[in-house]
Amino acid sequence: MRLLASAAMAMVAACSPQGDGASSVRSQEQTAAVAGDANAGGGERFYGRERFTIVYAHTGRQTGTSTEHVRDWGRRRAEITDTTLSVSGVTQRTNTRAVFEGPEVATTDLGTQAVTKMTNPLYDQIVAAMRGRDGVEAGREIMTQMGGRATGERGSFAGQDCEYWEVAQLGSRSCVAPWGATLHLRSSFGGIVIERTATEVRMGDGGPDSAFEYDASRATQQPNLQDMMGKMKGQ
Repeated sequence: MRLLASAAMAMVAACSPQGDGASSVRSQEQTAAVAGDANAGGGERFYGRERFTIVYAHTGRQTGTSTEHVRDWGRRRAEITDTTLSVSGVTQRTNTRAVFEGPEVATTDLGTQAVTKMTNPLYDQIVAAMRGRDGVEAGREIMTQMGGRATGERGSFAGQDCEYWEVAQLGSRSCVAPWGATLHLRSSFGGIVIERTATEVRMGDGGPDSAFEYDASRATQQPNLQDMMGKMKGQ
């Protein structure tokens, strides 16, 4: 769930390979958000809802839309993104479909159809933090440990109520629903402001099967951040 993801974002901020602030925020959140553990108890629950779809509008330096399909309490997710980032006169478009299953993330470039796979380096830590608890409970605890605080403010987006959390060191302010999804996010990272707002929430709709498909024969494996940092330390 997104409280857990926001807390985990801080753990990988220093080693993000992205070149600009707004892309880093998105990449870190996306990488940290995925986790799952099919154990004897039926698997971890990262959200308080089993299946749902959220459509987001992006504003600020990053404009466009994204759609997130969630199944199996968050153990499987698909995120389709079509956004344009403008920084210092440079424009970059992101048009991808990312599929999250357990520790594996497969991202398809919808323009070239190239597929890259990587292993989420925070998978084990996130699952361990959730033992015996749901994602909402664990996320609140980790967020607090990372310096996040509930502001006491409330919001409502796409017909869903939410509570605002603030993480000063990340420059982020999130409105999180009681069942765990972030419905509004505003980040100011390196002076770059981006905002994401839920415009539609469809409960019980985990998205089409096609959203979770990718061409494995075209996939190339990328090193995860832990491997990259290990190699850098060894030099």
